[in-house]
Amino acid sequence: MAAALFSSLSCSTGGSKAKPQRLGLLRFAVSATTTLDPAVASNPESISLAELISLPLVQLDPNTSEVLPGIAKSWRGNKEQTSFTFKIDQRARFSAGALVGAADVKASLERVVAPGTRSPIAGLLSVVVGYDAAHAAGGPITGIVAKNATTVVFNISRPDATFPISLGHPGLGIVAPDVDEPGGLFGTGPYRVSGITEGDWEMTRLRGPGARKIRITKYDSADEARRAVEAGKADIAAITREAGTTFKGGLRPVSAPYVAVSNYALNLENPKFADVDFREAILRALDSASLVRKTFGPTVGVANGVLPETVAGHGEDPCKNVCDFNLTAAKAALARAFPAGGVPTFSIDYDDTPAQANLALAAQEQLRAAGIETTPRPHPISDYDDFLANGEPDLFRLGWVALDPSAEAFLFPVFASDAPENVAHIKSLASDLLVISASTTGNPKKRAGLYAKAERAILQQVAIKPVVQYRSRFIARNTVKALSVDALGGIFSGYAGLENR
Repeated sequence: MAAALFSSLSCSTGGSKAKPQRLGLLRFAVSATTTLDPAVASNPESISLAELISLPLVQLDPNTSEVLPGIAKSWRGNKEQTSFTFKIDQRARFSAGALVGAADVKASLERVVAPGTRSPIAGLLSVVVGYDAAHAAGGPITGIVAKNATTVVFNISRPDATFPISLGHPGLGIVAPDVDEPGGLFGTGPYRVSGITEGDWEMTRLRGPGARKIRITKYDSADEARRAVEAGKADIAAITREAGTTFKGGLRPVSAPYVAVSNYALNLENPKFADVDFREAILRALDSASLVRKTFGPTVGVANGVLPETVAGHGEDPCKNVCDFNLTAAKAALARAFPAGGVPTFSIDYDDTPAQANLALAAQEQLRAAGIETTPRPHPISDYDDFLANGEPDLFRLGWVALDPSAEAFLFPVFASDAPENVAHIKSLASDLLVISASTTGNPKKRAGLYAKAERAILQQVAIKPVVQYRSRFIARNTVKALSVDALGGIFSGYAGLENR
């Protein structure tokens, strides 16, 4: 977990060892955040702020995404994994001092789902019974029940053993609106909003590790926020891929895998790709490591499965002998598919950005080296999703960003046989059954094993080439120590807790 932030500047007296001093003020430069409301947290900046202001029912370990206590001290699911009961820790309080009760938890989460909130993370609760009605018209969510003052029950519409992971999103942190409070709400996190001025928010620590105060300054762009850190006007800022990886002395990048991957996929409803040997030739001719290096450099990672590496259930080398790069195997598969020649040409479909255009050109070169000719075919970004759903793609870029770091969030919507988002038209009964079995399995270790088998079964359909593992990236001054980034892009997950209430 992320630890406290300390200053590297220290002094010593006599013969005693110098001890690092706690950083009194931490300056966080932001550019993509306009509100302190955790309910709208959907990018690394706003998620980081949500981690400061509010604490969810549960927390997620930043390295493993394991579910840990938050506002709730314990929880359990029923045998079917359709109902989950959470017991609230009696040390849990709002920033003004009031105890947090089950009714507060229910009201806070109903606020996220209410249409007027326009929360981009409301879908985390979409499996809860009564979500659709509450999301359309507001009001209570029937599936969230305040059983008594310290017990809240969630009834969900289908088995999903990973549901508690969804509740660990920092944007689902428990808050209580108050128009007289700076920021408009009381939170439950380690910091309280103590001041708001034009262009700045200030937070004061209530408990736990971390700087005594945090000042958040808003800038017009990510480049401006980064330059503020470079100029010594700020200590931390989120940075884009284009910012590179090398910085002036006294600065360092900090990053971690994000819950976002990008694949190349084959449309299995396209008769061009009916031959499995042809599909193998295409996938194994593509060298993801080289594609990533040429297109993105070291600012992203190389994916080797459909699950991000931070998600429990990601298998060890799931592409082996199916979609891993092997030019010799690719040429042999192509010869088996077309012994007399006549290899069909096809398009490489992608959403029209400079990075994806360069990626498609690099993929074109690699496929040509195997004897396969292609034509890059860009599509306007605004039309791309509709094209994948209703058009006739060939080999196409398939990206996915999940709201939470669970295998369910990737495997169920993207690859289940009848899922609307299954635009590759993969039909794997084995994967479907494994995902269903995992969703009803309460044991996390056993569940992860089932998801790993499901990932492998999906890749054995020979239609998916994992390419990019995206990363959340920050720049920090060297005076800031022990900084880490979690799977959702937040940098303050280690601050939250109830131990010092």
